[in-house]
Amino acid sequence: MFALIGILQGMLATPIYRADALVQVERRNTVSPLGNVENVTGAGTGSGELNTSAELQILQSRMVLGQVVERVDGDFNISPVKLPFIGGFVLRKGITRPDFMVGYPHVWGNESINVARFNTDESRRGQSFTVERGPEDTYFVMQGDNRAVTGTLGQPEVFYEGDLELTIESFDAAEGAQYVLTRQHKTSAIQGIASRLQVAEVGGAGTTTGMIRLMMYGEEPREITRSLDAVAQTF
Repeated sequence: MFALIGILQGMLATPIYRADALVQVERRNTVSPLGNVENVTGAGTGSGELNTSAELQILQSRMVLGQVVERVDGDFNISPVKLPFIGGFVLRKGITRPDFMVGYPHVWGNESINVARFNTDESRRGQSFTVERGPEDTYFVMQGDNRAVTGTLGQPEVFYEGDLELTIESFDAAEGAQYVLTRQHKTSAIQGIASRLQVAEVGGAGTTTGMIRLMMYGEEPREITRSLDAVAQTF
């Protein structure tokens, strides 16, 4: 019995993936092309000095991670409405929607959405908007107790007196399927990336190798790869 429970937990648990990258530190008067290290860490490096510890601080600074958020649109979240308990498993395994589940809001493995534009007024940051697949080429937008508004796929739309600009290029899902869209506060997005990023110098034993290993963790392999690439490119 306990073995069966363990197997089920293993199947249903959301896997955490890791992406890795290596960055080589070069000898230079300023340790980052983003600016003088004194402005970031409060410590100078000296002319031509290899200062890996300062580079580690810069890689995890708000300045670098803020640019990463902008590069990958990291403050924009799209979350499918999932079935209770097994929703993540259904999506990972690509299980298609059975006929008796048509009309329910839960997203299945063969369904997807392509949001080309999602801009909100600053006052709407941190607020969630639910989009629901409608009949033919339409969709509905809902927020809290506000009345649902209707949009057309492939068309730029403006809702809530200009507070929301939205373009959904495609919505390949059964009628009634829902996704939740959120534009986070930038500070929250930076903290989210920082909490999943680890940096460490390769080597040790008192030697400075000049090589830094970057590691990014998350539930979506493509997302963590894009975010880690953006960190390396920004640095």
